[in-house]
Amino acid sequence: MIKQAGALIVAFIVTGAAQAASLTPTEIVQRHMAAGAKRDIPGIMADYADDAIVLQSGTAVQGKPAIHAFFDRLFPAQPAGAPPPAGPAFTVTKVWQEGNIGFASWNQGNRNGVDEFIVEDGKIKVQAVFISTVPAANQ
Repeated sequence: MIKQAGALIVAFIVTGAAQAASLTPTEIVQRHMAAGAKRDIPGIMADYADDAIVLQSGTAVQGKPAIHAFFDRLFPAQPAGAPPPAGPAFTVTKVWQEGNIGFASWNQGNRNGVDEFIVEDGKIKVQAVFISTVPAANQ
C-alpha cells in the first residue's frame, strides 16, 4: 500500500511538471498576469525558474529569493480584512507570443507597459518590463 501511494505521488509530480511544460508562453503569461493583478505573490512566484531574471527600470533582479523580495516590496502585505489598496485598476490589454517569447501589454492609470517573457520548460527565465507614463490630460 505504501509503495502504491508513493508511486501515485510520483505520478502526480511528473504529470504536474509535464502539464506545466505543455502550457504555451501565452497561457503562462496569462496566468502570471492574473496572479499579479490579484497581488498573489505565491502565484506569481510559481511561474519563475529558480534562476530567473527580472529586468525593470534599469535594475536586474536574479533568482527566486531576490524576485520574491522585489514583489514583497511592490505588494506590501495588508492586514487581514483590510480593503485592497486604493489606486487605478491594473488592466491587461493583450497577451500574445512569438515562439517561446510571451508578451503582455497593460495599463494602470496613466502608466502603460509591456512585459516580455522568455519561457523555457514551462517557466519564465527572463522578464523585461517596459513602462511609460502618459501625462494627465489637464497638464
